[in-house]
Amino acid sequence: FFHPDPTVERQTGFLTPEINSSNINGSSLTVPYFKVISQNQDLTFKPTLFDDQMFMSQVEYRRVDKNSNLVTDFGYVNNYKSSTDKEKKNISHLFAKYNLDLNLDNFNSSDLTLSLERVSNDTYLKVFTSHITDSKILRPKNFNKLENKFKIFLDHNKYFLESGIETFETLNSSPSDRYQYILPYYNLDW
Repeated sequence: FFHPDPTVERQTGFLTPEINSSNINGSSLTVPYFKVISQNQDLTFKPTLFDDQMFMSQVEYRRVDKNSNLVTDFGYVNNYKSSTDKEKKNISHLFAKYNLDLNLDNFNSSDLTLSLERVSNDTYLKVFTSHITDSKILRPKNFNKLENKFKIFLDHNKYFLESGIETFETLNSSPSDRYQYILPYYNLDW
């Protein structure tokens, strides 16, 4: 067991294990591992072993550069069996957020933001809520509706422009009502 004092910089190693119990998934054991890749990159690998030979592998990757930052979280569940399915299957999630300072001349600020929320099963977020990332940046705000966005912000002395594309996916709805698109939109303030 190793516990650095607060003055020590980031270090690769195991984090505190977690033991969970739920009515849906039974008991589980998670043993997270934090890996420092470089000065500006790291990841956390979180394997989780459940009852009934179910296994979840989750990786959260972070990268911070001078003008950008990227945070991603990918999870894969092997041998998941719901109460309504007869067969076991594999399900997954992917969450990502990317921010880029475009650093355009003559602008006070110029930023680009991309975000992605995807799940392979409509009940995934509710069933694995305690195993989904705790990151406030990535964790979906609404477990019934996923959001995907592409936005650009331009702040000039004479105007402010926000423009982008957004899609919303309502889980557990019919295919005809599942998606909503806002293509493209803009907000211009003089």
